[in-house]
Amino acid sequence: MDEPESKLIFQDDLNNLYVNKPIQVFYIYGWFFTNLMVFMTYSAVMPIMYILGTLHFFLAYIAWKFLFVWYNRSAYGFDENIPLYSVRLMKWGLFLHLVFNCFMLTNKRVLTPPNFTTEDYFRPRGEPANKFFSRRFDIFSSFSVVLVGIMCCACYAIWMWCILPCYNCC
Repeated sequence: MDEPESKLIFQDDLNNLYVNKPIQVFYIYGWFFTNLMVFMTYSAVMPIMYILGTLHFFLAYIAWKFLFVWYNRSAYGFDENIPLYSVRLMKWGLFLHLVFNCFMLTNKRVLTPPNFTTEDYFRPRGEPANKFFSRRFDIFSSFSVVLVGIMCCACYAIWMWCILPCYNCC
C-alpha cells in the first residue's frame, strides 16, 4: 500500500507547500499606483521626487522580479487586462498631475511677484470664484502655466480623436 507521508489532505494545501503561494497582484498594483500618484503630484514643485521615484520603482522592480522568479508562483486570474487597464488609469494620473501642478505653480506665495500682498492670495468671503481665479492668473508666469497645461490637454485630445484613428484604419 502506498500511504501518503504528508499530513495534508487536500491538493491545494500540497500545492501551496511545494510550489509556494500565488502572488496577490492587486496589492502590487494598488501599491504601485499609490506611489505613482504621490510622485506625480509633488514632482513639479519638488524635483527630487523624480529621482526618488525612479530609484523607488527600479528597486521595486528588482525585488518583485526576484519574488516572481524564486518565491511566488503566478497568480490566478492574472492576464493582460490588468496591465492594459492600468495604462488607461495612468492617463488620468497624468491629467491630475497637470491640474495639481497648475495650482501649485500658480500659487503667488511660491512665485512671488514684487507687488504681492496677502489680499492677492486669500479669497474674501462672498467673492465669486471667477473673480478669484482671474486674480490668481493675472501675472504672466501664472498664466503661462495654465496655457501649457491647456496646450498639453489639447494636443492629447487631437492625438486621441483625430490622428490615432487614422493610424488604426490603415
